Amino acid sequence: SPPALDGSLNRSAARGHLSTSMAAIGSTGGSTGGSIAIGSTGGSTGGSIAIGSTGGSTRTRTKPPHPHPHASTPIASFNAGVAAFKRGDRAEAARHFEEAAAKRHPKAIHNLALIVEEEQPARAVELYRAAAALGMAEAQYALGARLKEGLEGAYYPNPTEALEHLARAAGKGHAKANYAVGCMLESGTGVPAPDIPGAQRHFEVAAAAGDVKAAVNLGRLCEKSEVAHLHGQAAKWYARASEAGDPTAAFNLSMLHASGTGGAPKAPLKELEFLRLAVARGSPRAQYNLATKMLRGEGVPRDEEGALKLLEAADAAGVDDKSARMIRRIMRARKERAHAAAEEERVRREREAAAEEAEPETTTPTEAAIERVRA
Repeated sequence: SPPALDGSLNRSAARGHLSTSMAAIGSTGGSTGGSIAIGSTGGSTGGSIAIGSTGGSTRTRTKPPHPHPHASTPIASFNAGVAAFKRGDRAEAARHFEEAAAKRHPKAIHNLALIVEEEQPARAVELYRAAAALGMAEAQYALGARLKEGLEGAYYPNPTEALEHLARAAGKGHAKANYAVGCMLESGTGVPAPDIPGAQRHFEVAAAAGDVKAAVNLGRLCEKSEVAHLHGQAAKWYARASEAGDPTAAFNLSMLHASGTGGAPKAPLKELEFLRLAVARGSPRAQYNLATKMLRGEGVPRDEEGALKLLEAADAAGVDDKSARMIRRIMRARKERAHAAAEEERVRREREAAAEEAEPETTTPTEAAIERVRA
């Protein structure tokens, strides 16, 4: 699912956020000229472009020289839609966004797409496309994210077109779009071949804007780079992502301090510090590495019980089967030790019993006299 879009009204991560701000995008009052009928179900739309209509006629008409004094402006309709959405009235919000969308208000079109997407995903994509055509970076990002993956029964994946829309949003400084473009360029998706330098540039823009995943990816690319000055920047980017709470970045920093590479000095204490931090944040790989240290007593007290708990947690994450193999080895070793201890105890008891049976009965003269008196 594409990541969440920016905005002040939270929606699900896959569907983005409702746009509520009028800054920079949208008209400043009145009609923008012409109209777009989007997803109408009938009747005349009175505009020049029809998108997703299912019936009725579309005709071009001349804009009146003076709007009706009580006619709703795109901004008024948009704001009314936002207010209705905040009240929890999605139907009323959609009606107002429809009104503003018909007057080419980009944010209204975008918000309408968010509202209808769950039930009408194909129409939502066309709405995103309409808002993207009007230059809205959020819509360009949303459209690109959806076209990259596609949705069965609604629209086909189109990585090449997806990259075009994402690149437009990225060019406007959209952090998540820059991250998405970086991922596509690194993997060679939507392009003839992978473009690592291009991916790195987009990750840098996204990381500079605060995108934590971009910082992690940038650190990884630097770590893998054979160019010395780039390789030496890996620790810097991992540190930035770790400061933001990323578990993978903390784990990767611990590995760099273990090997003394990527711009990090070799420092066992730092390695252990970041390893524990990654474990606290739930990194399965960190849980596995710390468990192996605890089993060996390597830099930490030997603790088989603690190691087993970490391995079980790592195994539950399902990252790989290393943890499961280690758990099986520990449990097998425990079983073997318990069996050996039981066998040792059995042999000891058998020897004691045999020794008791083999001892001759001896009595002292005094004991014999006492026995005769008793008799």
